[in-house]
Amino acid sequence: MKFIDEEEFEKLTSSDLEKATYEACTFIECDFTDADLSDITFVECDFISCNLSNVKIVDTQFQEVKFSGCKILGLPFHRCKSMLFSVQFQECRLELCGFNGMTLSGTPFVDCQLIETDFSGTDARGCTFAGTSFDRCVFDDTQLDKSDFRKTSGLQLNPEFNSIQGALFNPGGLAGLLTKYGLKVEPED
Repeated sequence: MKFIDEEEFEKLTSSDLEKATYEACTFIECDFTDADLSDITFVECDFISCNLSNVKIVDTQFQEVKFSGCKILGLPFHRCKSMLFSVQFQECRLELCGFNGMTLSGTPFVDCQLIETDFSGTDARGCTFAGTSFDRCVFDDTQLDKSDFRKTSGLQLNPEFNSIQGALFNPGGLAGLLTKYGLKVEPED
């Protein structure tokens, strides 16, 4: 497979990206909608303001990859190669994505929008979700010990079915842990 190192790609489309190993490459404002990125390796790459909607990522390798300001729709990250999987998300919109059963320990999701994203069975210990908004995300049998949920909004998870020991919350975010009880928590005047 071809090896591509330290190149910058701007405004590529899915048809422009060849199967290769990309190392220390930067992808800026690329539209990979419906692309097949299966069996491609990305090492220490940056995706900036890219559209990654409905991308096929079977056996794709993401190793130390940063996503900044990207739209990420419908990506089943659990189909990627799990060995050396390491990603970071900043100011991204992740919708209908799946991290089921993955190891994400320490992964930052900073100032992101997470919509209907599935973290079932995921080891997300020590993840940072600071400044992130949640909308109908699934947490079931998820390890969230020592994760940072400060300054988040919309988080709903059941502490009886998820491990949250040592996790950090702001007082306003605690209401999402009580949703199953039908309680309404309102701020004091």
